[in-house]
Amino acid sequence: MITHRTTTVEDLTLRELDVIRLVTNGRSNQEIGAELYLGINTIKTYIRTAYRKIGVTTRVQAVLWGVHQGLLEGYEVVQKHDATQSRHAS
Repeated sequence: MITHRTTTVEDLTLRELDVIRLVTNGRSNQEIGAELYLGINTIKTYIRTAYRKIGVTTRVQAVLWGVHQGLLEGYEVVQKHDATQSRHAS
C-alpha cells in the first residue's frame, strides 16, 4: 500500500537514490549490485530503507514513485492536463 507521504528525492541518501533510480529503470538487484559494486544483501538493505522512507511496499510502487520524481531515464514527467479547466477557459 502506498502511504500519502510527501517524500522527495532529497529525503533519500545518495546511495538510496542511486538504488531507487536503477530500480525505476528496470534493473534487477543483481544488476544494481554489479553497477554499484555492492553485495546483494547490501542492495536489499538499501531498497528496504528507501521503501520505508518513500512509503511503498512493492517494487512496482517504488518504480511509480521514481517515475513521478523524474528518475526514469530518457523521459520527462508531463503534468496531467485538467480537462475541466480547458472547458471553462473557452
